[in-house]
Amino acid sequence: MKKRPVIKTLLAFSLVSLLSGSLVYANNPDEVLVTVDDAKITAKELNQALTSSPFYTQFNTMSEDDQASLRGDLLRRLVASQLLRFEAQEQKLDQTPEFKKELEIFRTGLLYRRYMDHLRGKIKIPDVKMQELKGKFKSDPDALEAAKSAFRSSQYRRLHDLTIQSLRDRDHVKIHESLISKDTSPETILLEGDDGLKIAFGDILRKSDDPSKLTRDQVLDRLYQRGELLLVARAAEKEKLDVSKDVAKYRYERLPALLLE
Repeated sequence: MKKRPVIKTLLAFSLVSLLSGSLVYANNPDEVLVTVDDAKITAKELNQALTSSPFYTQFNTMSEDDQASLRGDLLRRLVASQLLRFEAQEQKLDQTPEFKKELEIFRTGLLYRRYMDHLRGKIKIPDVKMQELKGKFKSDPDALEAAKSAFRSSQYRRLHDLTIQSLRDRDHVKIHESLISKDTSPETILLEGDDGLKIAFGDILRKSDDPSKLTRDQVLDRLYQRGELLLVARAAEKEKLDVSKDVAKYRYERLPALLLE
């Protein structure tokens, strides 16, 4: 990757900002406000930054000069972030094992949430049950909504438990409780299943843990949670739930911060 003239870019951007106050007032969301090497910053991105700003709620009460100043400041920050992003890529900070692991953790968690949302979407209140609830709470709309929510929650918990058990059975998951002790090494495999599913003791340890002080129940609880996460993420992939755009967005937004960590 070629080196970017960072200082020249910043100077050029500052000059353009001073000469063109209309730069930050583009009406077309796809209009390119600034080009930083091969990256383009559009009016849509500026507006998104504005709506995320803590000053957004006060924006309409500001003077035109203050509005222009805020937009200009946000645009400069977007340019600075893009320059940091380029620098992080040039230093290959996005290729480190640590960042790749971070991306995989994010992806797995997102697959889990998407699959659970997929399950929730399957829950419907049967007509007979709906009529029963309407008859019981016909004079209290708020109580009716609360009863409907309670019914959906109970159905979701039941569906969740049945789904997890089904996934465990499908992948022939085995937990080796007999290997859990005060002397268990991080490399010890405590859970395994089909298609290379494995969870070692080290996979469920936290930085602040003293492994020798973890109780059997704590280890099992983490093991079940980790196992559920991986099983559901696998199921999401088999259901063709695509999270690639969200992962790419996360990577894009995280890159500038890598230089500051």
